[in-house]
Amino acid sequence: MAGVKQTASAKVSAVVEFEGHLIDSLTLARVMDLIEELHGEYQLNYLHIAKSKANVSKAILTLFKSSQGELDELLGQLLPYGIRVLSQESAVLQPTEPLASQVPIATEAAFRLHLPKQIRIEGKNLPITLDPSANNDSEWVIAVSSQKTSARLTSRDRLNEDELLVCGYQGLCWS
Repeated sequence: MAGVKQTASAKVSAVVEFEGHLIDSLTLARVMDLIEELHGEYQLNYLHIAKSKANVSKAILTLFKSSQGELDELLGQLLPYGIRVLSQESAVLQPTEPLASQVPIATEAAFRLHLPKQIRIEGKNLPITLDPSANNDSEWVIAVSSQKTSARLTSRDRLNEDELLVCGYQGLCWS
């Protein structure tokens, strides 16, 4: 997982960042409420509150969960709020079959709202393109070419056998 580390109390963590009108839109409160609803913990590392509506606020949090799977689920639930996982780690990839439960799957609408811009693979950042032939009614995944030279957001029904799938959120970059 991106920016994830094991803590002394056997919890995993990820550092996330988000920007916008965090206070007046209640985004910060909603994010913190969602973390608590999903039995997560957080530490507020940084908060900059904009002084005017023309500027944006910024928050950096460390999230804590008991397992990597629970942390990945929490991160997926926070995507609609525009969170970005701060990471320098490479993405975890797997063959398309069998489709693992760790593969982030979302609706097309959720991915379009907060599409990761790049993916880090073997020390290089690749842009993630949107597959125009993808089925909007299907679940979506991020597929990487077998040569690890390109990445695309596509629907499950448009996967090629030789592609690799991104597992979890490690290596995904939203900025």
